[in-house]
Amino acid sequence: MKTLKRFLSLTLVCLLLCGLLPSFALADDSAAGALVLTDVAGKPGDTVTVDLQLTSNPGIVVLQIKSLSFDSTVLKLKDVAVSFESGWNQTVVKETGGILLDKDPRENSTYTGAVATYTFEILDTAAAGKTKIGLDYIACDTDENYVTFDVTPATVTVEGEAEKPIVTAYGGSLSLDGDIALNFCLIIPDEVFEDEESYVTLNDQKTLIKGAKSVVQSGQTMYEFKYRLAAKQMNDTVVLHVYGGDDQLLPLQRTSGRDITEAGYSYSVQRYIQLVLKNGGSTQLVALMKAMSDYGNKAQFLFNYNVENVVDLYNSDAINAVTANDLVAYKRVTTKTDRTGIKYAYVNLTLESVTTARLFFTVNEGTIDDYSFTLNGMPVTPFLTSNGYAVEIPNIAAKDLDLMNTVEVSDSEGVCLTVRYSALSYAYLVVNTNNLDDIKNIEACKALYLYNQAANDYFGA
Repeated sequence: MKTLKRFLSLTLVCLLLCGLLPSFALADDSAAGALVLTDVAGKPGDTVTVDLQLTSNPGIVVLQIKSLSFDSTVLKLKDVAVSFESGWNQTVVKETGGILLDKDPRENSTYTGAVATYTFEILDTAAAGKTKIGLDYIACDTDENYVTFDVTPATVTVEGEAEKPIVTAYGGSLSLDGDIALNFCLIIPDEVFEDEESYVTLNDQKTLIKGAKSVVQSGQTMYEFKYRLAAKQMNDTVVLHVYGGDDQLLPLQRTSGRDITEAGYSYSVQRYIQLVLKNGGSTQLVALMKAMSDYGNKAQFLFNYNVENVVDLYNSDAINAVTANDLVAYKRVTTKTDRTGIKYAYVNLTLESVTTARLFFTVNEGTIDDYSFTLNGMPVTPFLTSNGYAVEIPNIAAKDLDLMNTVEVSDSEGVCLTVRYSALSYAYLVVNTNNLDDIKNIEACKALYLYNQAANDYFGA
């Protein structure tokens, strides 16, 4: 009984004595022991545990963790669990993290190891960064002396994405002088441009940023990215995304500084046309926009492409009024000698972002190597397709659809076959034939003709 009374008295005296002294949460040069709170990392919303360890102990009979210190805007204390050697009494105050440990005061304990485990929640609103967890303590030995400890606080790392560089979308534009293409101009931070792995996606098309074409608009250096579309795709939405290294999606903003988003920047040919018509422009530009939309509309029906969402049709009466007489000047002209070893067969017209014509030839005598070909006076090599040998007239822009191209074929005696052809030669053939079972093709060819006329008026014939 005397031992118990002495024990309780010593504990109380120790606590009272220590309570009159300052408590130390930082290192003390005269510290005899060491208390360590372990570091931890997690993301907002995570639950993490911080261990309190006694790593050096000169001998104590009382240890009180009075309270924990931490940033309550980052962390919330959820639980306290004591882990200590047997033979010690323990009292825990979970709300504050307070712990009182005391034992029979007749002999100091030099125990080292786990003291307690604290469970914290990282708040959902916590910002990425680092924060500390410290503690206030009291400790006494059998001689009722205050024992000091070097306290190492815990570092809690709140993980999160580093602030991403913002790419500015200057806007979208339309190529009018060549192919049908949407051009996206971006103001790209140096750190993104210099990253060899940074890239842009335009729908399924991936382009490295490092090799992008630079342009200057409004005194600002920008980088241009092009997405080509077929005539039938004028109402397709093209979505641009920008990625940094490690495929990290980067936020985009408009030049006004608004709408920072990672959802991408969307545009379409039809939207561009509508903006031009809304904001106004020259008579020739407005006419070209309408003719382009008409051509896209008829191409959608011709290829049965997304016909539930066609581009606007502005000039149906003008399309219907086109006749073979309007196109007769572009009629194909074929001249040949009596040497009939090679013949012109037919043409295949491809209506993509630019129009391409392939003229096919049939060899009746000898082999293709017995003949030489020129296109507009320049040597060309015919290539073999599943439909025979072809000479291609590539990349025919809208304003050049009416240009007559000359293909000459020569044998050992000289020129034996000449074909003069333009893209509108095909339109003449379709319209002149007037096959009503092919009405969609007829309407598309008429719209193609008007598109060419509008382009000539805009750019100058």
